[in-house]
Amino acid sequence: MILLWGCLCWDAEHSQSQDTPPSSITLERLLPIHKESAEAYSFVLEGQPKTTIKLQPTPVSQWTNTRRNSGQLGHVFVWNVGKEPVAIAAIYSFPWQGDASQRRVVHELHALAPTLLQVSRSDSGTLWNPRSPATRINLSGIITSAPTERRFNLALRQIARRFEGYCLEPSGKRWELRLLPTPLMIYPITRGEQSGFGALVGMMGDLGNDLECGLIVEALQDSSTAWQWSFSPIRMTDKETYLQFDGSEIWKNVRSVTNTSWRDSDDLYFRFQDKTVPLN
Repeated sequence: MILLWGCLCWDAEHSQSQDTPPSSITLERLLPIHKESAEAYSFVLEGQPKTTIKLQPTPVSQWTNTRRNSGQLGHVFVWNVGKEPVAIAAIYSFPWQGDASQRRVVHELHALAPTLLQVSRSDSGTLWNPRSPATRINLSGIITSAPTERRFNLALRQIARRFEGYCLEPSGKRWELRLLPTPLMIYPITRGEQSGFGALVGMMGDLGNDLECGLIVEALQDSSTAWQWSFSPIRMTDKETYLQFDGSEIWKNVRSVTNTSWRDSDDLYFRFQDKTVPLN
């Protein structure tokens, strides 16, 4: 069973600022708008046209960030093959041109599948076209017994703590990434001759409680008795991002001509402003 954990709540003590959105603009009120945007996407795994990919009906997270764009509010959606995630999207909105009754909707997407995703939309708008799969990176030196779901959860807790990260503003200002206390989801894996468990782990920064980065962490076993742990980074920010494991750099996202604030070189990550929606 996929485990969905409690949605993130922004403490009212921190929500008071000159950019605080009107009290009538709530996550609950915006959910239908954001979910409608998510429902427009369809996915196919390359070479597997008959595989069914479904949008998880409940967001795995929700968040507010009163420090950006006069108040961002958003939801995080996941699409699954069976119980395994293949894509994630933070769909959020903010007041457009100072008008609280007009919401500018932004899509921030990242591929999660180890197989190339083909993407389509049922509505008009910008089309996301990832050009590579989400490659898994081996985590060497991890020895665990055959992970039942319970053992996987215990081992995951220890392994996730070994990850650290930070983001850099264009000014050079650094802010640290913090692991969310519980995974966004835990799922069983059956992938060819391999089986095991995986987790979607979130990381947030110092500006609000929205996801800035994330990790896919998986433990798989093939026909042998050895278990292999791996991870895949999930970029969810327009900032340069650096991840360490056991104090050593294991991944980074650095600006270049093709790796910009709104997309990376192979479009695994892609962010764009989609449309303006009036609030009823």
